[in-house]
Amino acid sequence: MKKFAIIVAGGIGNRCQNQIPKQFLLLQDRPILFHTLQRFIEADSNIQLIVALRESLFDLWAENVEKYGFNVPVILSKGGKERFHTVKSALEKVPADALVAIHDSVRPLVSVTTIRNAFVLAEKEGSAVPVTTPTESIRIASDNTFIPFNRDQVRQMQTPQTFWAKEIQRAYQMDFMPEFTDDASVYEKALHQKICLFEGNKENIKITYPQDLAMAAALLPFVQ
Repeated sequence: MKKFAIIVAGGIGNRCQNQIPKQFLLLQDRPILFHTLQRFIEADSNIQLIVALRESLFDLWAENVEKYGFNVPVILSKGGKERFHTVKSALEKVPADALVAIHDSVRPLVSVTTIRNAFVLAEKEGSAVPVTTPTESIRIASDNTFIPFNRDQVRQMQTPQTFWAKEIQRAYQMDFMPEFTDDASVYEKALHQKICLFEGNKENIKITYPQDLAMAAALLPFVQ
């Protein structure tokens, strides 16, 4: 079975308050993006990696590849205006009969187990999306009021979100809608199919703010 992984790295990352795009910020002396790619290599060395970048970042990618000796074969794909367009373009490089995982480049703490489970479940169920259950109390904001809500009914979505390529490619033929916050929402809207959820790893945080980078550095040694 052919396996592909699209690593979505097209963002600028202004919320990290740094001139360097956050996927290239250093995490323990190596760019975040390279840690993320390494996770997929460790999960299955036969996965074909696709890095989806803004074209303006191609030179920065090349500089980092040389500087840090990252010699793993990677296909580069040009990013688009929104994440949706970036993924849609990258999907054109994936054979229809493959399985494809779509993962945020700034989630370097995804575990090897989560990646492997995603591919196994997607092959069987058609889709596989890792989630976690909140540990904090939850309230719903509505008309300036905050209503308590059962946190056991809430799931936090993670990546990699994994699918049969032909199905997610068909889903991405839709026009962009603001409600498309991840690949699962595109899949559900276009194909009217339920997605298969499974338990991810709690360390699989998305690095968004400066403090997230410090947290990732602390957690990195504990992720397998």
